[in-house]
Amino acid sequence: MLDETSNSKNFNKLVEGVTGFVDDLEKLFPMKITRRKLVDLEIEEVDDEPSLMALQDAAAGTDSVLSEAVTKKTEGITGENHAKDIKSEEMAKVRIGPRT
Repeated sequence: MLDETSNSKNFNKLVEGVTGFVDDLEKLFPMKITRRKLVDLEIEEVDDEPSLMALQDAAAGTDSVLSEAVTKKTEGITGENHAKDIKSEEMAKVRIGPRT
């Protein structure tokens, strides 16, 4: 019985120590900031709206960081790529978006 009590106390001390270390790591490296940087790096190369919409659908309700990053990226793309009221007497080539 004494052995079980001693083991239980040692285990609780171990858990408290590990919890303290994890808390210290989270203070040094805030997870949300680190996660946001990783997500931004991941979607940096995604430049087409259909792919971003697919990511948005996948992140909906499950990954708020990815969802926010996709929304921000989509706003940047749609703000740059639009054409309205193009009128021409003859044929014309129109390109929207960056040259590939």
